[in-house]
Amino acid sequence: TVVFNLDGTQALTTQVENGAYADVFISASPKYSKQLSTGGYFVEGTDKTLTTNYVIVILPDENSAGITSLADLAKPGVKIARAAATVPVGIATDAAIANLAKSTYGQEWSDSVNSNTVTYETSEPAVATKVALGEVDAGFVYESTAKAAKAGTYKTIEIPKNDNYLQTYSIAVLDGSKIKSAAEDFENYMLSDAGQQILSDFGFRSP
Repeated sequence: TVVFNLDGTQALTTQVENGAYADVFISASPKYSKQLSTGGYFVEGTDKTLTTNYVIVILPDENSAGITSLADLAKPGVKIARAAATVPVGIATDAAIANLAKSTYGQEWSDSVNSNTVTYETSEPAVATKVALGEVDAGFVYESTAKAAKAGTYKTIEIPKNDNYLQTYSIAVLDGSKIKSAAEDFENYMLSDAGQQILSDFGFRSP
């Protein structure tokens, strides 16, 4: 049996550092896995790249704001939800917006998108929920979230790969685990072809 504790990576990192028990740690950002690795929380040699993910823009299915392009995110009155800069997807979102401003849309577009951002959430699911409920007109989430959603929940606008931010996820066995052998078996399964296929089915990409 596998029991999951799902939260923002920054929150999970804090939990581990404060003594919370877990056997395997999966991070959506190299920043936090490096932090725990440096702190001696991982079994040596088990910190490995698990999968990758890109950022995408989601809209409520009814799309009452009439957004059809990335340019439209800068229109007056558009309400946008993003994750905070302390959250991995928030870091990825900020990078993608900066890249889009530099390559295509300009600083004025970026400034308007920032002005239109009405909430910075502490987790990616919170952003997705805001969009699904129609509380905002658009949100930045991972592609996997958009793909896993029930049909008719969202419309999507892709961010060109050249401007996107490839988020790398890692997996490691925690040194405090009481079942290290089983934890390593789980890690090896997730890194196997079968495990990678499961991740692919949910919109993740191979490392």
